[in-house]
Amino acid sequence: MKLAATYSPFLDHNVSDPFVFRGDMSFAFDCCAKSKFEGLELSLCDPDDIDAKELNNYIKKYNVEIVAISTDQIYERWGLCFSSSCEESRNAAHVYIDKLIDMASEYHAPVIIDKMIGRPEPDCNISEKVRVDQIHFHMTEALSYAAKKGVKILLSANNILGMSVEETANYIKSFKSHHIKMSINTCKMAAAKESIYDVIKNNSDLIEYIQLCDTNQKAAGLGKLGFAQVFKALDMINYDGCLCAAVSPIPSPEKALNATMLTFVRNSVMMYCP
Repeated sequence: MKLAATYSPFLDHNVSDPFVFRGDMSFAFDCCAKSKFEGLELSLCDPDDIDAKELNNYIKKYNVEIVAISTDQIYERWGLCFSSSCEESRNAAHVYIDKLIDMASEYHAPVIIDKMIGRPEPDCNISEKVRVDQIHFHMTEALSYAAKKGVKILLSANNILGMSVEETANYIKSFKSHHIKMSINTCKMAAAKESIYDVIKNNSDLIEYIQLCDTNQKAAGLGKLGFAQVFKALDMINYDGCLCAAVSPIPSPEKALNATMLTFVRNSVMMYCP
């Protein structure tokens, strides 16, 4: 398994999801390398949000790779999504997700979709069926483009629509494509009162990315979530993918990574040396 952490180039805190790192990209890479983390998940609106030359230099210098690219900030910052009642908004969302797919193809990384689906709009005159059809159309288009670029789409479970893991799994299967898989977040599953052990065990064919976050959005091991069951399930399915710390940098980014690493090591050891 590979440990990674979340990074956003934006310094302000007007987004709801926690990031281990914000702003200083050099610090993020340096801290990951020193903490033995192998990757970063980028959360962007547009590839131009970061300097590509600097990014490539840091990847080479620190031997830390890009493990995924999240599209959430396209919705968080600009309000663009697939279910908008405004056609211009839907089309713009499609343009920017294609840009991130292009970027992801350069780094052999998947693209995560969650909030880009969009919430139901208040006082909207379009029917639920039309909205669902819009989402499906744009998801299909994004998936088709991603397939051409050799990029996988990761649909988040317990997403902005409140889809359970089972609902997310069924939706993914409806596309009949090996280019779309599932991302899960341990904090969101705990909040939804889903058994993380059963979720992982029952969806081993779909889960390709896991965001580690404790019940208080702090680093794994600093809250109330029982990570022993998480790692037991990962061992059972022979999971060898990414474990990404999607947490608040409390009390600091370095300590958040250290806590995540400690939880990872402790639970890995306990599986083989109980």
